[in-house]
Amino acid sequence: VADGRVQRVKPRADGVDAQGYWLCDTGRYGWHPEHERLTTPQLRGEAVEWDAALAEVAEQMELAVDAAVLLSPYLSNEEAFLLANLARRWKADLFLWQTYEAGGDRTFPSGFTIRAQRGPNVAGVIAVADAVGLPLGDTAALTTRLAAGDVDALYALGGSLHGEGPELGVVDDVFFARQDVLATPGTRDADVVMAGASAWAEKDGNFVDGL
Repeated sequence: VADGRVQRVKPRADGVDAQGYWLCDTGRYGWHPEHERLTTPQLRGEAVEWDAALAEVAEQMELAVDAAVLLSPYLSNEEAFLLANLARRWKADLFLWQTYEAGGDRTFPSGFTIRAQRGPNVAGVIAVADAVGLPLGDTAALTTRLAAGDVDALYALGGSLHGEGPELGVVDDVFFARQDVLATPGTRDADVVMAGASAWAEKDGNFVDGL
């Protein structure tokens, strides 16, 4: 740390393998200070206390006739379970958004493959939805429902540190709550912003590798 900013991450020494350290150069020096991190909840663009934001979300989602919850691949299994049960309570349909690297999967001569799917817990979220017994649609299905006027309240989760998120085209007469780590176009369009969600690498929780 210098000048009040993290300059690099000190890796764990190995001494023999991995060039002496268990961390690549990008991981060691590629630290990006982030000034757009959300720190307080917002209600229609104004900072509010948590009680006010939570009360608004609870009221609007419970009053909705055609509610939807959009899960994120950056959720832990435990978070996905809690949100799936909230969706059940709200009688909401459940969806999952995903994000991909351009160019598709990359497979190396050894057979090792880096998947284009960037979300760290797609497999876990899918497994949780299956265990809870709720069908899980994709972003395209949700966008179609929104365009047709078949959703009147939406709770959507982000979590990416790359700044991307689902492009949903939420119209003005749909109640829209967004939970995220960073300020994005999606949070600026939301009626309620649930801020302070931890980044996936900061969480105490379980993730399932495999997709």
